Parts: sequence; structure tokens; C-alpha cells
Amino acid sequence: MNLTLQVCEEIAPADPKNPLDLPLSACQDSLAVARLAKNWSVNGKPNGDGSIGTVSSTEPGRATYTAPARKPAQNPVGVSVEYTPLEEKSKVLLLSHITVEDEGPARWQGTVTVVFKGSQDLSAPYITGSEELLAQHLFTLSGAESDDPSASRLRAQVTASYTHRLDESFDKTEQVYCSQLRPNETEIKQSKVTIRDGGERNLPAEAIDLTRRSASEYKIALTTPYVDWEGTYESWYFYKGACNSNSDTPPPAATAPRPDGAAALRPSPSSSPAASIPSTPTSSVAARS
Repeated sequence: MNLTLQVCEEIAPADPKNPLDLPLSACQDSLAVARLAKNWSVNGKPNGDGSIGTVSSTEPGRATYTAPARKPAQNPVGVSVEYTPLEEKSKVLLLSHITVEDEGPARWQGTVTVVFKGSQDLSAPYITGSEELLAQHLFTLSGAESDDPSASRLRAQVTASYTHRLDESFDKTEQVYCSQLRPNETEIKQSKVTIRDGGERNLPAEAIDLTRRSASEYKIALTTPYVDWEGTYESWYFYKGACNSNSDTPPPAATAPRPDGAAALRPSPSSSPAASIPSTPTSSVAARS
């Protein structure tokens, strides 16, 4: 709210005997008077504060009052400025009463993004391979705040997605002893596993728990959901026995469903969170507007 200091003069009625001819007041800005006004206050507190509102001077004789986030206990509030006439030593306190009204419960709106990102080298003797995982959760928060934390209503809608890639190959060829007639035979063991999977899941908004941490901050608890597995799992195995040719296994390529049927959206042991959370509701925080 903008406040302006003005000088007002009363204009006498043209016909004092006429009851309908009332005195008038004429008000206008006065730079001379404005320059003599200083020290703006709210309820006697210089510049005010967050509980009663603040006032700041924008130019001589003008100021802006900003209401607090909640209706103050003492309402209306008194916004004042000191004025000292040139011909006098005493100060005059000019006061304006302002009533603060609630606009309704504060609204919450914001997003929280949780990212799991990891990779690992699967190389070992006779093995070459690597694995990568990227999982992302986007929580969209909305709701209304109440003085009672248990009555504050906050809901979260979540979109979760992940991609998972794995390539692992085993190749071991060695010379083995079978008998005196076959002292140096070749034995071959080979296998390969390839995974290309990923998925996305959208969940409707659900109520979540709030815990008040301070007058202006809440803690919220968010749970990352499971995402159904979608993709391909390919594996094959080849064995050529050195001593028993009947044990040889041909290397057919095969595509099969993943053994566990579904995959939970979880980082692998070597994964580490690459991004976490934004503040007002630590596991997570929601922006408040």
C-alpha cells in the first residue's frame, strides 16, 4: 500500500446560514512539508517487521507499507511518520490506521526432482562389461497451509522413469590335459548377457506427511515408487569340452524375459545420487508461493 503525506485546508462555506452548504477540505502534496517528515514506523516500531508489516520510504513524503504474511494480532496497525514544523521544536506524529485482511490459506506449489545416476565397470578376469543406470523422479507438489501442521494439506503427483543398460561378456579359452594321448586339448567357455530396459510410471496425486521444522519451514517425506520393467534381456552360453565332445553346447542366441519379472527403480550399489532436493518442505523441500 502506497502512503502519501499531504497538506489539507478547510474551505469555509459560501453561505454559513445554509445547512446544506458544508465546509470543504482541499488536499495536495507539499514538497516543503514532505521534506520535514521522517522516521516511518509501524505500531511505533521503526520500519516495522515481519509480524506487523514493514514500511519503507520511497521519496520525501511517500512510503510503501507491506502487509505481513498473516493477519497481525494487533489489527488494524498504525503506520506513522514524524513531522517537525519549521517554526516549532516539538514533533507531530502523523498516523494512518490500516486493516490487514487474510487472503485465505497460503498456497503451496513447487516441484522436487530426485535423480539416481550410476555406472560401474564389470571387467574382471575373462570378463568385459559395463552397467549404467539413470532413474528420475519428478514430484509436483500443491496444497494449502494451515496454522495447524496436521491440518495442512499437501499432495504430490509423481512421474518416475528409468533406463538401464548392461553388457557383460565372458570368454575363457585354455589348454587342458585329458590323457597321455590327449595331453593338450582346447576347452572353450563363452557367455554374454545384454540388458536394454527402461520404463515410466505416472501416479495420481496423493496426500503426504508434513512436519513443521520452524515458523516458515516444513519437512516432507517423499517415497520413490517402483517402475515396471520394460525392455529386452538377451543371453547365450557356449561350452566346448576338451575331453568330452558330447558336452559341447552350441551358442544359440536367445531372448528371454528377465528372470525376476520386474525391476524396482533402485540405484545399483555403485550408484550415487546425482541430484537432490530444493526448501520449505529435507529429504525434500517444496517452494511456497
